[in-house]
Amino acid sequence: MLSTAFWPNQIYGCSVCFGAADSPVIQAIKWGILVLLAILLFVFACLGNFFYQMHKRGQSPEPK
Repeated sequence: MLSTAFWPNQIYGCSVCFGAADSPVIQAIKWGILVLLAILLFVFACLGNFFYQMHKRGQSPEPK
């Protein structure tokens, strides 16, 4: 902490901190977020389909 007061030029942020939009790190982070969102949407769609099928099965009359 004290060293930052005496040598402030030693503190530099990476390209993520500076926000360089063309950095490969930023592009990888964007793709990672998109992949995780796609997986999350797939899981929610599967859960929604499961509950829809259970609801539909519960509405149908029982076979004799």
